Amino acid sequence: MKKLVLLVGLLLFLSACQSPEDQNSQPYLEKIDYALGTVVRIKLYDNQDPAVMDRIMARLHEIEERMSYTLEGSDIYRLNHADGEPVELHPDTLTVLKEAIRFNEISGGTFDPTLGVLIDAWAIGSDRARIPSQAEIDQGLTTIGVDKVHFLDGNQVRLEPGTEIDLGAIAKGFAADEVARICHEHGVESAIIDLGGNVLVVGSKSGADFVVGIRDPFAGTNTPLGTLGVQSQTIVTSGDYERFLEVDGRRYHHILDYQTGYPVESDLASVSIITDRSIEADGYSTSVYAMGLQKGKDFIESKENLEAIFVTKDKHVIISNGLKNIFKLTDTSFTLVE
Repeated sequence: MKKLVLLVGLLLFLSACQSPEDQNSQPYLEKIDYALGTVVRIKLYDNQDPAVMDRIMARLHEIEERMSYTLEGSDIYRLNHADGEPVELHPDTLTVLKEAIRFNEISGGTFDPTLGVLIDAWAIGSDRARIPSQAEIDQGLTTIGVDKVHFLDGNQVRLEPGTEIDLGAIAKGFAADEVARICHEHGVESAIIDLGGNVLVVGSKSGADFVVGIRDPFAGTNTPLGTLGVQSQTIVTSGDYERFLEVDGRRYHHILDYQTGYPVESDLASVSIITDRSIEADGYSTSVYAMGLQKGKDFIESKENLEAIFVTKDKHVIISNGLKNIFKLTDTSFTLVE
């Protein structure tokens, strides 16, 4: 029996660290829409100009139209269907593609934007989701490798025939950063940006932290296992519960191993990355989840201004040093490991 599960809203917003009276007295302008393959939710607190919100939503759809894997006419679609011919990309797309290549190098390969053929073959998150044949997987593996991406003069890029790019693991991070940029340009100093679980908070809420709930990856609903307070930071979570295909009781999630072509085997149920730029958090969350707990911890500890919350499959929660005074475990079925 096949079952497809798609969960959005990786993080659950709770409130700011304020009294109920303070929370109720602060109005906001909110917009909920669908873009970049997910539900997006924007809240503007101190500057509630509808024109700013319109600019934000237009920018999100603009990014989607350039970086979508499936939308005919997008930069990525044209690049993937160019049969080895050069394609001129918009500077936005070129920037994100280069960032994706950088994350591939930093992660030792666990982040790979050239998995497009295999991601499409599995199609997890769509109504086409299935387990590909071994022949399909073997063929897909031959198309992987950032050495098959060639940057030419100007904004031109050429892929070796058969290779396909998918920027789904990083485009939302770029988009969240762009929304934050628009907020700053228009004097918005307090906002929540939630792009299907890629969360970025602009400033604070009347001088207090925004309190963000880290989702329980084992719960079927948006139930938090703990909370942390943040200002002017982003939190992005990757895990095996976000999108998966279940066949005969076995779960196949959407994060693929570039070496096997199958979903990554990890001792982690989820990992949440906390940092300043959402594109960084997006890239690192996928990479670190694929690394597993020990290698992922070592990786995080080697980086500056990068924090993480690891949730293992045996319900242990491990946090990086910079979160020890701001993370609070609220679900007693989990164990916080020092």
